[in-house]
Amino acid sequence: QEEATTLLGIAAVFDEIFPRSLLLAMATEEQVLHSERALNYLIKNRLLLVGDDQRHLLLSTTLRAYFYQRQPADRVQRRHRTVANFYSDHDDPLLTVRHWFRAGQSERAAAILFAEAEALVHELQGAELIEALLQFTQRSVADTTWREIQILLSDLYYRTGQPEDAVAACRRALQVAEDVADQARIYRRLGKLYATRNQLHALTYYQQAAERFAPTNPELADLLKDRGWLHILRRNWQEAERDLTLALSIAQTTAGALQADVMDALASLYRRQQRFDVALEQARRALGIRESSGNLPRIASSFNNLGNIYRDMGEYWHAISAYQDALG
Repeated sequence: QEEATTLLGIAAVFDEIFPRSLLLAMATEEQVLHSERALNYLIKNRLLLVGDDQRHLLLSTTLRAYFYQRQPADRVQRRHRTVANFYSDHDDPLLTVRHWFRAGQSERAAAILFAEAEALVHELQGAELIEALLQFTQRSVADTTWREIQILLSDLYYRTGQPEDAVAACRRALQVAEDVADQARIYRRLGKLYATRNQLHALTYYQQAAERFAPTNPELADLLKDRGWLHILRRNWQEAERDLTLALSIAQTTAGALQADVMDALASLYRRQQRFDVALEQARRALGIRESSGNLPRIASSFNNLGNIYRDMGEYWHAISAYQDALG
């Protein structure tokens, strides 16, 4: 049956559950006659599986592969474009990207992932985001896009506790990073990744990054903050204060979150030096910034930092109160 065969060819572009209404709309666009009748035939004979009162459909993996391989390439790409636009209108970035990629629009697909990355991570779809990024190959996109994909992958691997994969992504990014500013971004990430593995390597990478960043770049402030923490761990007080003070001066022109992070690091430095007055001042300033932004986990971190300072001062009741606020 020609109409039923065409419907299966359209359905083959989906490797997920898809709306019945979309399949019929695409059939109409391709001028398929009697598409409703053909669809009922397919459902009756279980060539298409149904759910949600027949509002959604699914084509088996075996049938999908069979029909997908037998469609003309230009027709397949046109169908993927239609599906990508549908999912874009319905605010589903991951499915939008999947179909733009298969429509031969890799650059467009990558741009969507870059724009939606933070939202997807916030919605606990980090693993799905990694999977979407891994479908790209170096040949499928421009070098600049490939570099940004690897940098984003490195950040995601770092967040999910996969340091080896994060390092490998950074090194792939370095291979196509000709601009010193881009090299600086990658070296900074390598420094952060090596901070808990080999501190001397981390300091080397941080230095390579610092030499390449523009003096007012906010990412330089982030680097100096991280390197300051490393100096604190190594009890290099003078180097830590130098880095953190410079980081704070650069961060004054950025959003408050980075300023608060630097202040927290300074508070920890001064606590270890038993300079409690300035430690409390920095910790309270960080808390004020975080409270104004409403970031509850970071507010908790500030209260915890204050508790540590009061504990080292011997002010145990104040410490207990700060810790209780952090727990709350």
